[in-house]
Amino acid sequence: MSASASTIPSRRGPELLRQTVIIIGGSAGIGLETARRARAEGASIMLTGRNRERLEQAARELGAERTAAFDANDAASLQSFFQDLPSPIDHVMVTAGIGTIRS
Repeated sequence: MSASASTIPSRRGPELLRQTVIIIGGSAGIGLETARRARAEGASIMLTGRNRERLEQAARELGAERTAAFDANDAASLQSFFQDLPSPIDHVMVTAGIGTIRS
């Protein structure tokens, strides 16, 4: 019997434990599923979305630390959201549709 055949697989811990994840567009679709996965992996999550009702429902379901309802295409709202954050952020995922980028 080889050493690898008798090795017992180790159980892994949560990969995002004590990390903060922001999901822009986190109230539905891929964003909501990403938020679910992040919570399952131990992360604190912050969600944004345009639809306040859907956002609040997602936040209740997942235990989001913070939410903000705004259109991700509104640069002033986006900037304000990030300026007002109370803690360091480990990850940001953007799933919201972003309009034309102007240079």
